[in-house]
Amino acid sequence: MLYARTKNGVKYISASDAETIIKLYEEDKGYLCEGLFIVRSGDTFTAIDNLDGECWTEDFKTEKDALSWLFNIETDNQEE
Repeated sequence: MLYARTKNGVKYISASDAETIIKLYEEDKGYLCEGLFIVRSGDTFTAIDNLDGECWTEDFKTEKDALSWLFNIETDNQEE
């Protein structure tokens, strides 16, 4: 079970919970933990889009860029 703070529909999770989501995806069980997630590790924000059980992930330098990616909003700071 994930213990997360939710803000604007995005769950802020621990690195351990992120590993659980990825593991479930690798076991073809991604549908068990669907949603939008952000995990912070040091200066990196990892966004996880698992709305459809496909577990897309991307690393960002800022929380704003991670949120923008999750919601498909273009920003000038996003890395290509």
